[in-house]
Amino acid sequence: MLRALDEYVVHGVATSIGLHRRILRHPAFVAGKVDTSFLDQHAADLLTPLADDVPDLAFVAAALAAESSLGRAAGASRAVNGEDEPTPWQTTGAWEIGRAR
Repeated sequence: MLRALDEYVVHGVATSIGLHRRILRHPAFVAGKVDTSFLDQHAADLLTPLADDVPDLAFVAAALAAESSLGRAAGASRAVNGEDEPTPWQTTGAWEIGRAR
């Protein structure tokens, strides 16, 4: 079950996957000491998100996405300022509608 939760990825919406991971790893749950008051008894341990609830790959993806968008923005500003990296909006090509080759 833990492996399935660790491999499960949902983008764009909040889920309770982290909570389920904490429940499955909790010593009382592992020992089988579970009843209907389990969440109330262990709320302090279970309802505080941990840093390891977010997979490392998510941080890598976020960093790459941020770097990629920053790179595009930096390239655009350099071109506007007259440096040597133009954007597609400043150059023309044969792809334009109505332009003769």
